Amino acid sequence: AVAGTLNSPRPAGIFRTADGGVTWTNTTPDLAPNISITALAYDARNARTIFAADGGSGLIFRSSDGGTTWAEIPGFRDLLSANSAVGELYAVVESGRPVLYAGTRFDGVFRTADGGATWQQLDVGLVGEARRIRALASFGDALYAGTHAGLYRLPTGAATWEEVTGFTNTDIVFSLQAAADTLYAGTGSFLYASNDGDTWARVPNAPSTVYYALADTGRLLVLATEDGLWAGSGDTWQLATVGGAPYSAPVYALANTARAPRTVYA
Repeated sequence: AVAGTLNSPRPAGIFRTADGGVTWTNTTPDLAPNISITALAYDARNARTIFAADGGSGLIFRSSDGGTTWAEIPGFRDLLSANSAVGELYAVVESGRPVLYAGTRFDGVFRTADGGATWQQLDVGLVGEARRIRALASFGDALYAGTHAGLYRLPTGAATWEEVTGFTNTDIVFSLQAAADTLYAGTGSFLYASNDGDTWARVPNAPSTVYYALADTGRLLVLATEDGLWAGSGDTWQLATVGGAPYSAPVYALANTARAPRTVYA
């Protein structure tokens, strides 16, 4: 497993553990100053290939050996506007091929189907604050984007994003998670759910707070929020316990794997 740091008292970097999180090694001691690792994504077909996004300068790094060594993907930063950066990475298989999406601060979404050698900018239909991407998730026959101006959707084969008008909350959508036949969207105030991508409703009894990240264990949905670490399903939600006590401090990131979905890192 790997973890990225940002805004840390020491130089930010990417840390790797080979023993389930007991010990960690900084695998990027020579990263340039002002690097903040805001997102990590494993290639959807090859777990030894990992991508890391920089939220400070807009660089993308790649490891081909499971996170032991890293190198910048050349040329990507030149595609971004001056003050932009990358805050979200999303890896998925499309038509049998591994694809990586990068959500940016001001330039919409970029897509690569060749490991970062070439990129396609997907920003048509994203205007103003909608060009600021917070979350990406595939659901049904579309790619969904949580933005600073609500929820948008890019149907398969389309080149233009469309606003999801059934999602009436136009605040920041911080997080997205597909779980079975449901797509969840976490905003700065509530958690929403949809079974078709068009009709949305608030999730009953989920806390009113900021939803920074979501994770699906196959049985429960885990919520990383401003008011703690929550877990549940349907209309039953409760604070998760850490060290035997309910954990109510802010949690900003979650991670698990398809191979071991019930092991969650927060």
